[in-house]
Amino acid sequence: MLTTLNKYFGYTTFLPLQQDIIEDVLNKDDVLALMPTGGGKSLCYQLPALLLDGLTIVVSPLIALMKDQVDGLVSNGVPAAYINSSLTTAEIAETKNALVKGEVKVVYVAPERLMMPDFLGFIKRLPVNLIAIDEAHCISEWGHDFRPEYRRLRAVKTNFPGVPVIALTATATIQVQNDIVEQLNIERCKRYRASFNRANLHYRIEPKVNAYRQLLKYLKEHKRDSGIIYCQSRKMVDTLSSDLKKDGYRALGYHAGMTSESRSENQERFIRDDAEIIVATIAFGMGIDKPDVRYVIHYDLPKNIEGYYQETGRAGRDGLKSDCILFFSYGDKAKIEYFIRQKDDPKERDAAYRMLRDMVGYCETNACRRTRLLAYFDEEFTEPNCGACDICLESRETYDGTAFDHDLFEILRDTRKTIADDEGLPPYVIFHDATLKEMATFYPVSPEQLADISGVGEVKLKKYGERFLSGITGYCAANGIEAKEIALPRAEPPAPKAPKLSGVESSTVQMTFQLYNQGLSLEKMVEQRSLSPQTIITHLEKLIHAGEEVSIDRFVPTAKQQAITAAILDSGPEILRSIKDRLGPDFSYEEIRLVRAKVVRQQKGRQTV
Repeated sequence: MLTTLNKYFGYTTFLPLQQDIIEDVLNKDDVLALMPTGGGKSLCYQLPALLLDGLTIVVSPLIALMKDQVDGLVSNGVPAAYINSSLTTAEIAETKNALVKGEVKVVYVAPERLMMPDFLGFIKRLPVNLIAIDEAHCISEWGHDFRPEYRRLRAVKTNFPGVPVIALTATATIQVQNDIVEQLNIERCKRYRASFNRANLHYRIEPKVNAYRQLLKYLKEHKRDSGIIYCQSRKMVDTLSSDLKKDGYRALGYHAGMTSESRSENQERFIRDDAEIIVATIAFGMGIDKPDVRYVIHYDLPKNIEGYYQETGRAGRDGLKSDCILFFSYGDKAKIEYFIRQKDDPKERDAAYRMLRDMVGYCETNACRRTRLLAYFDEEFTEPNCGACDICLESRETYDGTAFDHDLFEILRDTRKTIADDEGLPPYVIFHDATLKEMATFYPVSPEQLADISGVGEVKLKKYGERFLSGITGYCAANGIEAKEIALPRAEPPAPKAPKLSGVESSTVQMTFQLYNQGLSLEKMVEQRSLSPQTIITHLEKLIHAGEEVSIDRFVPTAKQQAITAAILDSGPEILRSIKDRLGPDFSYEEIRLVRAKVVRQQKGRQTV
């Protein structure tokens, strides 16, 4: 089991409860698993899928979640696929053919598709060994996110007798848990309940005085970090995202009033690190598997604690320190009460009032916020001081325990982004931030040392190892640094301190700019900096995007610039691979990236030489 875990996922140990849950699934027991976001729910069915013969079906409510999960599995070398409405008829037929041939180990489907008679008949003819039902709280009318289509899953056990079912959720009260078990007919299941405590999340409530000014003050200190800002209304989403753009932030909006194409495009840009900020209503979030969200800010008061917990849970899925900030005002409370009064059903109205009271009580408390939050989910937190909420931090001195090399981390982030753009994948699918920070702590300079880094499995070592080792060895040579011994099993990754200035303000990018201004060629800059050509190109891209006077004529002939520009304008600048395929082998990715930076800069209306 541990060999497979390390080979495909790059880990040497399990998170709490994972091994017990996986062993029960392998023994064909039904399981209900309550694990917080970032607690490793997905591995509880992904690893058994590799250890069992046959096919694992994963029921998932959202297309975005399916695509992200499948991208991640395929990147790890796991044969996975999904079938949903985003695929053409031909693509669905191709996937079905792969299922029949046994070429797929994990397939993701929506609940309504699984229970369609034709599809159900098809899938029952396959050797199904496990059914995983993600976001299982959606089956319960008592939950905060009930979805009627999940009710059709009642027939799963009848149609697949003897096949174990694992139901997974990140948020469910006792009442919802019991309803899940009853609705899925898994009354004899093994129940697991991980702690709801997300120790890496720092909770803070701020009185809402001048929310926009308060927001800008925070964002100024977190310019390169990814974050989600939640608003209650679509109008506020539009206003806030527009204001942030005017103030120089790469912010995008997301709400149900936008076209599905616009929502998908903005979500994809956020996931791929082409924008740092998404401003959204609660329509955004479920199914977003982005692990490096460093902050979640509630610009308005949430309606209930369950929603608040789930939304804040989208921060810090990689286990690194992340902030959860809520701007609280009694005016927001009054707005929510107004809408509650419009409800016709007295029971529904009373329940909404009760949930709002709990939410306001959480904001008003003078005791530890973590204690109050966990108590809502029937969990006792016994520590006298959590050290990670505004109340506790007022009475506790803190220190900076950061150990990783920030300059190397930025180089590794740039390498990851380049690879991700080349392959048309989100950066976190290549490696999580936690993995890059471990590299920037131990400086691995050989494949064997890199393999000891958490998150570097056998498949990714072969695919990406050389690119990352090139950046690390060049950096170490330039700075006289030797690799450190990695102690296993690994400790929790260090919490990041306030980020250094990045982009053009970064010292490493400025050094490249100085060499450029001296008239050096790409080869000479690589030699002088002891960095890879890809890293130097990334620095030049940043300089172009920032409006610095960088002429790409030194690096790309005029004729090639014209051809690349035409291809970009024809197919769009987002995915380099499609541009490269259109142009052919005579054009390098580095040339395409430089021209793309110039084109994008010009399209923004700023002059680039």
